[in-house]
Amino acid sequence: MHLAAHPLRVLILDEEVPWPPNSGKRIRTWNLLRRLSTRHELHLITYGPVNQETRATLLQNGITVTAIKSLPPSKGLRFRTRLLANIFSAYPYSVAKHFTERMQHQVQESCKTQKFDLVHFEWIPYARYESCGIPRLIVAHNVESDIWKRRASHDASLIGRWFFALQAKRMKAFERETTSKGAHVVTVSELDAETFRSYGARNVMVVPNGVDLDYFRPMSWVPVVDSLIFVGSLDWYANEDAVKDFAAHVLPLIRKRNPGITLRVVGRRPSPGLAANLRHLQGVELIGEVPDVRPYLAAARAVVVPLRIGGGTRIKILEAMAMGKPVISTSIGAEGLHIKEGHDYLVANSPEEFAARIHGLFARPDEQARLGLNGRSVVERLCGWDVAAQKLEQAWNTAAARYDVPSPGAVMVTSGAEE
Repeated sequence: MHLAAHPLRVLILDEEVPWPPNSGKRIRTWNLLRRLSTRHELHLITYGPVNQETRATLLQNGITVTAIKSLPPSKGLRFRTRLLANIFSAYPYSVAKHFTERMQHQVQESCKTQKFDLVHFEWIPYARYESCGIPRLIVAHNVESDIWKRRASHDASLIGRWFFALQAKRMKAFERETTSKGAHVVTVSELDAETFRSYGARNVMVVPNGVDLDYFRPMSWVPVVDSLIFVGSLDWYANEDAVKDFAAHVLPLIRKRNPGITLRVVGRRPSPGLAANLRHLQGVELIGEVPDVRPYLAAARAVVVPLRIGGGTRIKILEAMAMGKPVISTSIGAEGLHIKEGHDYLVANSPEEFAARIHGLFARPDEQARLGLNGRSVVERLCGWDVAAQKLEQAWNTAAARYDVPSPGAVMVTSGAEE
């Protein structure tokens, strides 16, 4: 509950529109913005193209969009040339790639003509853009430099380890520079917040990830089969790395004792390379993108999150727990979540540990049920999107120096739109 706030005019910069909400980042952005659009005026500038159906969906939810010419694809000779040129840049590649004069021009024109109260950078590389003196709020979905550092540690080639370590160093410098200059920073976990505070950021607020608890709930009528499931955007390197490693090194150990167990891989945009890699491995079923992930989650005995690279928090873990499914994750996979090892989920950080946890879980249906009930309970207590939207609204008001002023007869309102 909070005092009704004055509506804000908020300019949002991001790499893409958050529709359809088929990745963790899109799910978070969509669920927060569509709730806040009921009380504030939101305008998104992003790279195109944006089709008419998507534009209409956002407009129906109170979000207007300006789309500028799209970025070049991350493949082919030109992409490799840009990577090589980035070696001589002061900026990490993900920052240099997303900064263009055409977007900077559009941002400046919008700031000058539309009198925004706040500029909201939905991804930290976009904080490079100037905002004409308008208050700034930066959303850090991850500590990006940690992702590059972890990728460097797992790359097979010497050149790859050197390049990704260079990216980590430059990204850390960029994160420190952009967040220590008075901008407000929003993180998804207290762990990430402490990192940005160590960089010198003074105005840091945690807005945790959430889950739609009505949509994601146990589906006891769906038959359970001898399958494990991995769910995640397969066009994100950290997820592709996790799937390949699990399929190659963990699943064979599991199938030695339980040859009937399969791994189902669900997520958008699997690359041809990933498909080719998994095609020749026994017990792996690459599902790809599905219109509704819930039946696949409900049919699995357990959800695996074998991430070796990453940051932030995992919305897919919260969704799996909301459906009452036991989760086995690496420490990195569950990083930043307020869930208790052994009580709400299981941890495994090596192929042998994963196999042992899964064998033990499959041998004890009561343990599967216990973890499922505990997982559902913890997300019910901590992880509603309405609460997260209220926290982001507080961050907006603080960043824009727009505070609620108590007055006689002030009306109390709840946060978030009704589902």
